[in-house]
Amino acid sequence: MPEPKTVATPRSDSAGTEPSTGRSLGAAIAAFRRGEPVLIRDDQISVLAVAAELVTEDNLHQLREISGAPARVVLTRRRAVALGLASRAELSGALTISVSSDMPAAVIRNLADPGASLGAEPPGFGPAPLVAKGGARAAVALAKLAALLPAALVVRLGAAEATLFARRRDLTAIDAKTVFSRNASAAGIRSTCAQ
Repeated sequence: MPEPKTVATPRSDSAGTEPSTGRSLGAAIAAFRRGEPVLIRDDQISVLAVAAELVTEDNLHQLREISGAPARVVLTRRRAVALGLASRAELSGALTISVSSDMPAAVIRNLADPGASLGAEPPGFGPAPLVAKGGARAAVALAKLAALLPAALVVRLGAAEATLFARRRDLTAIDAKTVFSRNASAAGIRSTCAQ
């Protein structure tokens, strides 16, 4: 008697949520291009991220509903210097800038757009920028891999919160180390412990 075929069924634990690195990276890129929040997990800093150039009032509201954490915009050093938000001598790579909770989506998009200006007195920025690390830095790399402007809106998550969000079926999740894989190296970004 022939044996029945075994059919693989999806597993409900987190080990079954990412079948392969290539597919998970592709799913994260596609979600980022659609303007959807992507969970980027990292041992240092995990974040929910949305491509800055695709921020709308709708996905901004969705991000704020998902997590009550304060939002930050992650920009390349070059863009932050061009906007007058950072000193060239002090920062390298990417940095995060805190933004007010009522900052409109249009201003966030202008932060990413090299053709846009913020005006004489940019509204709603918090204290001095910080060097981007972990998932925040990977968000800029993911934007580059998605052929988008290298900027993202992120909210930081704690380790337990990131684990819970990773189980949600309505969010795409990826590890920062996957974003910083050799595929990401092609985009000109390297992951280093010092940065």
